[in-house]
Amino acid sequence: MTLEDLNQLKKHLSDDLQVFLNSYNGLKSLEQKFEYSKVLVEQIGKKANAGDDLMIPMTTSLYIPGKLKTNDKFLVELGTGYFAEFDCK
Repeated sequence: MTLEDLNQLKKHLSDDLQVFLNSYNGLKSLEQKFEYSKVLVEQIGKKANAGDDLMIPMTTSLYIPGKLKTNDKFLVELGTGYFAEFDCK
């Protein structure tokens, strides 16, 4: 291989590595958000009752007022518009 070919290969591999690192960091971020949601669901399930007023976390810094319909099932956003229903257990 010529020096130019090797430089192109190096750039291509560096670009691929950057894509993998960005994907990994995004996945780690989602994992942290999921763990945060898990803790919130557990706490709300233990401490709140159906009909209670509470502040619903939309993000780690944004909360909106709401009323708890039930304290045993929760709808959690997994990211990019995907939701999953969880129970307290």
